[in-house]
Amino acid sequence: MKILLVNDDSIQSIYLKEVAKQLKEMNHEVMVVAPMYEQSAKSHAITLTRFMELKELPPLVDGVKTYALDGTPADCNEFAYIELKYDYDLVVSGCNNGLNMGDDIIYSGTVAGASEAAFKNKKGMAVSVEKGDFEALTNNFTNVFKTVIESGIFKEASVLNINIPRVVKGYKITHQGSNTFDTKYMREGNTYKAYGESMYGKLPNKPTCDLDAYHAGYVSITPITVDRT
Repeated sequence: MKILLVNDDSIQSIYLKEVAKQLKEMNHEVMVVAPMYEQSAKSHAITLTRFMELKELPPLVDGVKTYALDGTPADCNEFAYIELKYDYDLVVSGCNNGLNMGDDIIYSGTVAGASEAAFKNKKGMAVSVEKGDFEALTNNFTNVFKTVIESGIFKEASVLNINIPRVVKGYKITHQGSNTFDTKYMREGNTYKAYGESMYGKLPNKPTCDLDAYHAGYVSITPITVDRT
């Protein structure tokens, strides 16, 4: 399978490198096109008002062509397909260092990087683990990837948003839940920075949602679309 690997945590991410390593160990063809700088919460933003710099870098993993683009995850997907002419079968976006569930799906650059595939009639898979939980990725990614591919779910869906716990009890097909943030702003002089905590647990959610499945120890697999009607 020809796989395009993108992310929003930037080309420096150890999570990106680990995914590239495991995909190569599964004998897939992989190309990496990732942002030069972190692009978290950029969603489907694309760069239109300036030129973007491209750098071909030493392979993240032997046999993996590796590029850094001074743009967003959506830019990376577009650039690989159009300019680098990489006619991939599947986009894997991530692995993100931080969960992407509920309302995060709308903002996430990781999810957008995978969702861009749908505009090209391709398949996309966004993968995330809890912030700092590198072990959840190293221990589980290969099994999760094989399980998803072999399940045939991509016959029914173009894009999957996947969140992996450290200890996997099983797999659940889920819908998008709600984890709205209690946003506040920190002020320093005339500058402001947003911060806040997730309202998960304080809002009603169905037990079939992504958040409840993940926190119960299941790999949450949420089929999503780019059609918002």
